[in-house]
Amino acid sequence: EKVNNIMSSTTLKNDDEKKKKKQKDESKNEEEKGGTIIPSSVRADGSVRKPIRIRAGYVNQFEVKKYVSPALRQEEVKEEEEKKKAS
Repeated sequence: EKVNNIMSSTTLKNDDEKKKKKQKDESKNEEEKGGTIIPSSVRADGSVRKPIRIRAGYVNQFEVKKYVSPALRQEEVKEEEEKKKAS
């Protein structure tokens, strides 16, 4: 039984190493395309998060500026001009 346990633990280590190597290779390929990969990680409860692929040029929805209509843009420009004239 000890021999089986040793063999299975060695196999698990080899599998983990292969997975890590594969993830590194995938991230290199993705970086060549212009994107990035956030590698998998382990949560506090022991479960594993999947790696996340982010395409090149992607902008998070929270980082996108809010749309301002042309009429409001003109008002802002006029207000800035008035401030400059006043000072």
